[in-house]
Amino acid sequence: MNALLLFFQILVISLFFGALALLIGLITNNESSATVATNIIYFVLGLLGGNFIPIPLMPKSIQDISAFTPNHWAIKGILTNMAGLDGGLLQIALFFLIGGSLITMFCAKRLGRSIQKGGALYE
Repeated sequence: MNALLLFFQILVISLFFGALALLIGLITNNESSATVATNIIYFVLGLLGGNFIPIPLMPKSIQDISAFTPNHWAIKGILTNMAGLDGGLLQIALFFLIGGSLITMFCAKRLGRSIQKGGALYE
């Protein structure tokens, strides 16, 4: 297991989910709505991504959907690292980094517009 790579994976995964939470916070009306929406989205992503049930035990249709969740790729990358394999971990980390960066840029743009108009995120 490469500890430095594991640290990088966790950092990139955290960046992605932090940016996703920021995006949800920006598009909801108030703090309680943001909390509920974030919890629901994270739970569904965790359920579909294999956090609660191993992906091979899921029905085939759910396995196909699972490949489109960030949780799936996070688990796959960390397990590959733990097994000592080099199965495209950098590509997986790059996927998270690019996705998280795009979400963060979108959030920053929207936040900037809100501030320019004199608006607030939560009133």
